[in-house]
Amino acid sequence: MNRRRTNKRKKLKQNILKRAVSVLLALLLVVPFLANSTDTYAYTRNTTVPSVYASYIATLKSLFPNATFQFDYIDEDFSTVVSNETGRKKVQTTSANSWKALLSSNYNWDTGTWISSEGGWTYASYETVAYYMDPRNFLNENYIYMFLNQAASGTETVEGVQKILKGTFMYDYAQYVITASEKTGVSAYVLAAIMRSEQGSTETSLTSGTYSGYEGYYNFFNIQATGSTKEDVIKNGLEYAKQQGWNSVEASIVGGAQFYANGYYSSGQTTYYYMHYNVINGSSNYWHQYATAVWAARTSAASISSVYSDLKDAEFTFIIPVYNNMPSTVSALPTSSTSLNNYYFSSLTTSSGTLSPSFSMYTNSYTLSVSGNTTIYYKVPDGASYTGKSSYSLSKGKNTISLTVKSQTGYTRTYTITITASSACTLTVSSGTSSGGSTSDTTTKLWGDANGDGKLSALDYVAIKKHILGTGTITDSTLLTLADANQDGKISALDYVWVKNKILGK
Repeated sequence: MNRRRTNKRKKLKQNILKRAVSVLLALLLVVPFLANSTDTYAYTRNTTVPSVYASYIATLKSLFPNATFQFDYIDEDFSTVVSNETGRKKVQTTSANSWKALLSSNYNWDTGTWISSEGGWTYASYETVAYYMDPRNFLNENYIYMFLNQAASGTETVEGVQKILKGTFMYDYAQYVITASEKTGVSAYVLAAIMRSEQGSTETSLTSGTYSGYEGYYNFFNIQATGSTKEDVIKNGLEYAKQQGWNSVEASIVGGAQFYANGYYSSGQTTYYYMHYNVINGSSNYWHQYATAVWAARTSAASISSVYSDLKDAEFTFIIPVYNNMPSTVSALPTSSTSLNNYYFSSLTTSSGTLSPSFSMYTNSYTLSVSGNTTIYYKVPDGASYTGKSSYSLSKGKNTISLTVKSQTGYTRTYTITITASSACTLTVSSGTSSGGSTSDTTTKLWGDANGDGKLSALDYVAIKKHILGTGTITDSTLLTLADANQDGKISALDYVWVKNKILGK
């Protein structure tokens, strides 16, 4: 009798210990990991609904009655995180011009073309990134799964995985996904959605097992599949698969899931949003993001929504980020168009004093010291316009002025100059250069300089050609005069040829 009681006590202790270990493991997976970095973002997580989300959450609670909504209050401005991601997140080069950035790293200002990388991708514009990073755009029935805590619930089924993979070559691999989920603790539905997002519906060189030199190896999660060409992407991905011993479909799916769980989920990136926007571990860790496609989080959420369409009464946990100084209006996706986000000055010069630091079109803040009336001369890219004031009255001491450039897309960028004046004076803002005066003085300008940047380049004959074809009309009267390169009183193919020959030294 005493032995039975002792055995019962032992079993009870073992069960308690098992539960404690399970809880501890769950906490290690779910509690966000804060990287040991000097720029780690401080944040707090609670269930207090922020006012900017109130109406959205009220609707979602009616749709998901048993769900828990948690909010990560991130101590960083929304504009800062968007700026940090601009130059990291990409769109396809075939995307609308209005969705693409004009950064020096992805746009050639001399030729007016985008620099392509990784099989036809280029950086997304600030406005496009803002749209995809603004949680309010996705707090709805279809995309709320972007914020779903990805822990396995134990209720995932082969049929559910097949529902996600239906119509793809991976439909028959559902059991392997379930196995991967059991070994990693990550939802099988999440893993299936990632695979679908990465591979699409048809078999690729990374998943066929037949690629020359890498026969029998697979990479279903496209891990380490990067490079400047398509061939580089394939070879690098399969080389990694070979190193990992992924010599079967099951080995690749399970191994890829373990890579994801160890590399992302356990680092606090427990949702699709955090997986693709690593805003909780500091800007030095922004490289640790699963995909560069700006829309990847939304695509993954859409893939999984159909599975959960009949399970809205499940006990979901959604984790949603909240930023400081979020815009009062929801960030909108730029209208798809051929217009450019060319809201930059191409030059800023002064009649007296020197801008500090030296001018760069991507630098928005400067200082200047003046001792009397001064003129700031500006140039903007073809199609952009200056929309600021033409003059400022400066007081003795420090003054701050704003110079705003409007792009073809209608978006604006503001440059600020802090001016220290030794006495009260006037600052004039004028088109042109300090050495050549206003662009109205064409005698000091180059004939054929159709974009007014003070030099002859491919941009000029492209501008003239577009004007002739009617696809990019030159409207500035001064630039129209300069575009008449041979000075025959009209803009024609002769001007285009004149500029081209001049550039070639003919």
